[in-house]
Amino acid sequence: MLDIPPEVLATAFEIGIWEWGISYLPTVCLVCREWNEVAKSTPHLWGIIQVDTKSRPHRLLAQLSRAKATPLTIYISRGVHMCKPNLEPVVARLIELSENWIGATIPSKILQRCKWSDLRRSLEDLEITDDECQTLDPRFFDLPERDRSGPPALRALSIGGIVGVEPLLSPSIRHFVIGQRGPHYKPIVQTLDHLRRIPNVRTLSITGLRPSPLHDYTQVIRLNHLTTLKLTFVPRASQLLSSIVCPALQQLTISTTQDSMTPFLSQWCNPIHTPTSLHTLDLEQCIIPTDVPYLIRFLARLPELLRLSIFDERLSDAPLLPATDENNIVKALASSSGARSVSGGSRLCPALTTLEMSTNSDFQDLLELAARRGNTSGSGSMKTLRTVGGYLCAGARAGQMIELRQLVENVECECLGCSMDTLALRT
Repeated sequence: MLDIPPEVLATAFEIGIWEWGISYLPTVCLVCREWNEVAKSTPHLWGIIQVDTKSRPHRLLAQLSRAKATPLTIYISRGVHMCKPNLEPVVARLIELSENWIGATIPSKILQRCKWSDLRRSLEDLEITDDECQTLDPRFFDLPERDRSGPPALRALSIGGIVGVEPLLSPSIRHFVIGQRGPHYKPIVQTLDHLRRIPNVRTLSITGLRPSPLHDYTQVIRLNHLTTLKLTFVPRASQLLSSIVCPALQQLTISTTQDSMTPFLSQWCNPIHTPTSLHTLDLEQCIIPTDVPYLIRFLARLPELLRLSIFDERLSDAPLLPATDENNIVKALASSSGARSVSGGSRLCPALTTLEMSTNSDFQDLLELAARRGNTSGSGSMKTLRTVGGYLCAGARAGQMIELRQLVENVECECLGCSMDTLALRT
């Protein structure tokens, strides 16, 4: 233990603080003299400040004193400044040191006690924690002429129901989260305007949007660097997706939408819109039976897809139609010409390793897919499928689950019975 370099110890201590809070550090100081010396001589370890209802003002002020002029990462719980008046001196001191902030997770009322001119050159990560609809006071953004040059430091921004955030948005933003809850959802048009201001965003997560007409919004927004996109509880997700182009997209997650995905799937089949590097596609509660033919055509354009997950009880509950490789995902994946809408005769998603889905397919179709593409079903360049998951037992006859396990490396049934059996084995 004594041979561990001080810089390695300091990094380990920092990870501990992120995991368990600053209360972790005094305990570390009691282990031995060397650890105590490393902790006390590394100011940035004391620069992670968490203010909540359990915080003690004198300890936080002492921590700020130890932090000296080190960069600060601030967490202030919502409403703590009102329900714990004795913490006001701590909040006031933090605001005085706002020029040192590099990260902040705070409510808008605390943020607006600072000045954007003090934060602009140092703050890299900002999460505004308000759920309810709040408007940032334009005076917060007043900048002296000398502070307007150069791009802002802000790289990651997360907002809830806040409006008036446009001055925070710039090409410097790499990670953007709209995490709304409750009734105060932003209209899609406003969100598209936000996206237009952050063309270099890499990861984008949106929860909750209010449907709005897009007839007056004709601009298609290019997000050439976007690699990860997650949409949750977005009632008109297809509208939003049809308005953006993200050719470098690698991971797409869509969860719980109300409208048909057909318009977006059709548009993204256009080579200008197709993210040919997409390797993960997760679709939950967003695909209806009439979308399936268009989804198959979209999958035909994704040669690098590794993981496909589709869960929607509307697929399982739909009337069983004569299944073909044009209206049934499993048959399309098993077919030797499932991608014929693009190439004429090749397989769909030739690199696929993981398939998880709820489906109204006959279990025999799944066995046929596993026999043709399962990684333990024989040799061949198309034997890439390693994992099959979903609610599998309900559609299987006696012996079919055993047969499936012989064809692919991992079979993960998510029904209650199998889940309980897995839990029993682990315990």
